[in-house]
Amino acid sequence: MGLNLQLLLKDMATITLDTAPFIYLIEENPAYIQIVEPIFIEISRGNINACTSTITLLKFSQSLWKKIIPN
Repeated sequence: MGLNLQLLLKDMATITLDTAPFIYLIEENPAYIQIVEPIFIEISRGNINACTSTITLLKFSQSLWKKIIPN
């Protein structure tokens, strides 16, 4: 019996995402991509609103700056 996350989220107007789903999506993690990709598709279609923490935003902006400005 698998977890049908889309079914669980069908009546949700807004969800909160931690850092992990973003990492799984960006890295196309084979263990999780089938779970997180449909969520991000629904967010991009405007069917679900999503928010995340400033920590998640900070983590990604920090990694981008490290790529732009090497040590």
